[in-house]
Amino acid sequence: MNNSAQKNETTQPESRFETVLALRNLDFGPVFLAYDLKTQASLRSLRVHIQLSKVPHDLIHGDSELALFNQNIATLRELEHPRLLRIFESITDNSCELLSLEHIEAVPLSALLGRCTLTVSEIVAILLETATALEALHKIGVVPFGLFPERILVQRCGSVKIDPIGVGLLKNVSVDRFKGIPHRYLAPECTDELTKYSDQFALGVIGAELLLGRSLVPERGLISRKINELWSA
Repeated sequence: MNNSAQKNETTQPESRFETVLALRNLDFGPVFLAYDLKTQASLRSLRVHIQLSKVPHDLIHGDSELALFNQNIATLRELEHPRLLRIFESITDNSCELLSLEHIEAVPLSALLGRCTLTVSEIVAILLETATALEALHKIGVVPFGLFPERILVQRCGSVKIDPIGVGLLKNVSVDRFKGIPHRYLAPECTDELTKYSDQFALGVIGAELLLGRSLVPERGLISRKINELWSA
C-alpha cells in the first residue's frame, strides 16, 4: 500500500506509542489508552494520555480504498466540533493504520445502559448532542460511521463526545466489517447500502434503549440472520 499525505513515520511507528490499557472495542478492534513518546519528549516530563486506534490493513481493500480512508481522516482532522474527539495524527504501520486521538475522562454509553437510571432530560441531552455530531459528519460527507453505544463517550458533566473512527471511512462497507457492531444498531438496508439514514436508525435504537433501560431486541432478528447468511456463504 502506498503512503499518503499526512504520513510522517517510515520505520517502526508503533514503537512510538506506549499503550497503557484497552479502553473499549469498536468495529475495527480495541481502542487503547496510550502515551505518544514523541510528543512526550518535546513536553519533557509531562505525560499526556491519548487514545490510540488501530485499523488493520486486512480491512482496507487496496490502495484506492486506503487513499479514500486517508482523505477522510484528513477531512476529519480539519473538523473541530465540541461533540467529536479530535484526531491528532494518522500513521501507517506494517499491518495497520495508527490513529492518535484526543483522550477524555469518560465512559462509553454502553456502560450506562441497564446499569443506572437516566432522567428523560438527560437522555434527550445525550441524543441531541449525538445528533449534532452526526450532522457535522454528514455535512462534510463522512457517512455513515457505524453508530453504537461504545462510540458515544459520556463525561462526568453529562456531555458526550463521539469517536469518529469507523467503517464509514471506507468506500466498500462489506459485511465482514459489521462483526464488531451489535446487529440491532444496523439498519435493514445496511447489507446493501449505507447512508446517513443508517446513522439515524442507530440513534433511534439507542434512544429507545435509554428510555427502556435495556437492550431493545435480542441478537437474533432479521438483520442478524441476513448477515449470518452472508458470512456463511
